[in-house]
Amino acid sequence: MKGSELLEAMLQKAGKDISKFQKTIDAIKEVDIDDEDANGLLDSLLTETEAENNAEIIKKVSGKAKAEVLNGIDSELKKYESKLNSDQKTELAKFGKDTNKRYNYVLKALSEKGSSGQELADKLEGKVEEMINAKIESGDLVPKDQAEKLKNERLDALRKATHTDIISIAKSNEKLNKEKADRHFSKNFVSDVEALLSSGIGKKKVKAQIDFETGKIVNADNTELEVIGDDGKPITIDGIVASTIETYDWAAKSPNPPGTGIIKIPGGTGEKIDIISNANAGLAAFGK
Repeated sequence: MKGSELLEAMLQKAGKDISKFQKTIDAIKEVDIDDEDANGLLDSLLTETEAENNAEIIKKVSGKAKAEVLNGIDSELKKYESKLNSDQKTELAKFGKDTNKRYNYVLKALSEKGSSGQELADKLEGKVEEMINAKIESGDLVPKDQAEKLKNERLDALRKATHTDIISIAKSNEKLNKEKADRHFSKNFVSDVEALLSSGIGKKKVKAQIDFETGKIVNADNTELEVIGDDGKPITIDGIVASTIETYDWAAKSPNPPGTGIIKIPGGTGEKIDIISNANAGLAAFGK
């Protein structure tokens, strides 16, 4: 194979503009390269698509990324070990180099120290999640398509769990018309909850949605912000459920309060007759 042919093939595989390298190509037109060596060189060059579909490369890259994540977690753990007492440090040492067990133990030990310890545990957990998510999003830890699939599956599971909570809260609400809680109730009620959120809640009619990760009601246009109710407090799922029951006619109809004695005579004039007042008047007349 001529040197010019090899260079052109390499440039083409790399997606480069061959014309920009024409002088170099012309200069090596007469250079002979062993076909086996040339083909071996071409085979060793992978496009991005070929690399993404190469199981061996993915395994090596993922292994390296996993090691980097574990090393990062180990470094973070060292910052928190000083917060443990001597007994806890002794217990931690029993886990050796098992990063996962060490990490979970430190979280547990910190959370047992009260609110200040829980804050440290939350900080550590947040940092570790940040490192792992960064590797996942970069496609280093797992292939991007697989990461996206796992992310969607997790979100779907959280969504279903939240919907289950919504139905449970609704069914325990004393204002719910239990006769309407039929086999289509779950689907229809969740649909009404979503309709209420998207139509806007509160006096300001803020369009909202549920953050399935946290269970909070957040602004649909800025999911970093919780939606605040007219009472100055964050809107909760319980509150949304109660509002949905009232807004979308899921509430049981209130019967006339007992003892009013107010009835209508079917087919009559439609006038209300106060039985108790009439009875009292009759008794009064009888006593005269």
